[in-house]
Amino acid sequence: MDKFIALDLGNVCVSIQFEQCMDALSACNGCKLSDIQDLYLKHEVGIIDTKAFLDLLTNLTGLKRDRVIELFCSIIDEEIPGISDIMNELIDKGYQIALLSDTSQLHLDVSRSKLSFSNLVIGGVYSFEVGHLKPDISMYREFEKRYGKPALYIDDKEINCIGAEKIGWPIHCFTSAARLRAETDKLINLK
Repeated sequence: MDKFIALDLGNVCVSIQFEQCMDALSACNGCKLSDIQDLYLKHEVGIIDTKAFLDLLTNLTGLKRDRVIELFCSIIDEEIPGISDIMNELIDKGYQIALLSDTSQLHLDVSRSKLSFSNLVIGGVYSFEVGHLKPDISMYREFEKRYGKPALYIDDKEINCIGAEKIGWPIHCFTSAARLRAETDKLINLK
């Protein structure tokens, strides 16, 4: 069976600027932050598709669609320094990379466009497809269904790591590429 690394996107592959994005959107047209966050969550778990989400957000903010997209996508910042080198090394050692992320289709597209190793990612499991956010077990089970139990799961949120660890996944709670690099050989027995 293929050996997979399950890789979170936000704050592992790309930096996330959640507060800045939410503040920018909620500053428009007297919007309430809670209304923006509610739409965001519904979109991220696939309750509303991208078109409906953008229509609702455009109406709520009073902004033009292009500006709404620009502000909404401003949440995705640059690639985390060093992550590309580590993923390339893992691929050279016979591993495949699949994403496991709480995200929307729009944010997934923007994130992948910023990843220098995007062409090496073979697929993924996303909250907007599954209808749940991690640490809901359905996210992990869907990953296992598609790719099997990963050799390593990398996520920055401790609660997600704990959820994966409960079902027997080897985990790394990401804080930096340097720490991941220092622990990779030990974590997946790559000597």
